[in-house]
Amino acid sequence: MPSTKHHYDPSSDACLLTFQRHRDEEGNFLDIDTTVYLSKTRGYYQQEKRAQVWKDRCWENVSAEEGDCDQEDARRRILECPCSALTPEQVIRMVVEQFVPEEGGARDLALRILDQSPIRSNADGNAIR
Repeated sequence: MPSTKHHYDPSSDACLLTFQRHRDEEGNFLDIDTTVYLSKTRGYYQQEKRAQVWKDRCWENVSAEEGDCDQEDARRRILECPCSALTPEQVIRMVVEQFVPEEGGARDLALRILDQSPIRSNADGNAIR
């Protein structure tokens, strides 16, 4: 059976934007960057670069705080860079969530408008009504 996994090439696709230093549940910054690309053949996709260390029996994301990764951890460190497809709606939502201010309810209003929008995309990423 042939593989259905998409092959992305960030080196040849248009880099649109990068979100840096995501937060975990406690509000600590993680060493994770997400870059959004546009491919002429595959459409929108994201590549997440995350530093991880082996702790106990699993890989854990590295905090961006100084000193989070000690000398022992540094020997068992990897950089994972998975890519995944995005729809145009997901790209717009990411931009709204990152850049529209919360003050005055602007972000909530923008997200509610997106939720009510009748515009969706088909499998090719083209907008349909």
